[in-house]
Amino acid sequence: FEMVETHGRCCSVHTVGHLCGMAWYDAKHSKFSLHPIYGPWFAFRAVIVFPDLAWAEVGAPTPSEPKQPCPTEELQAVAEGQAQVMASWGTIPEQESWDDLLRTTGLFTVGAEHRYCDAQARYHYTPDARERKRILQEAASEAAAAGSGHQQPA
Repeated sequence: FEMVETHGRCCSVHTVGHLCGMAWYDAKHSKFSLHPIYGPWFAFRAVIVFPDLAWAEVGAPTPSEPKQPCPTEELQAVAEGQAQVMASWGTIPEQESWDDLLRTTGLFTVGAEHRYCDAQARYHYTPDARERKRILQEAASEAAAAGSGHQQPA
């Protein structure tokens, strides 16, 4: 399944995450999935479908409905910030819009201590594929240097 309709296979990872009890999906205000510990600072990576297996056959308890992890006022503030970002999208440089969107995501208090590090935030909030590749290469180089005990030149 893909997040975008392709070959008739599409699913909403936010809805799946909510239904399986992993994260609360704010379909009304911000459109974010919020984990009770990590807030918005996590990502869905896959949905696995077992078409010939019923939930009852698994023997696991039915997932409970996720609880709203932050006040409604906070959700509304994020949604208002998103609306402002979207209203100015295309009228300012694209990277500025992405930076504004990151600042808006940072308004959530739930999970604030798990906020992405600067490199990870830059990667996820950078529209330019070449820049994202550079960020990954830089992170890989830093990880290799940390693993070998040697510092790479800046």
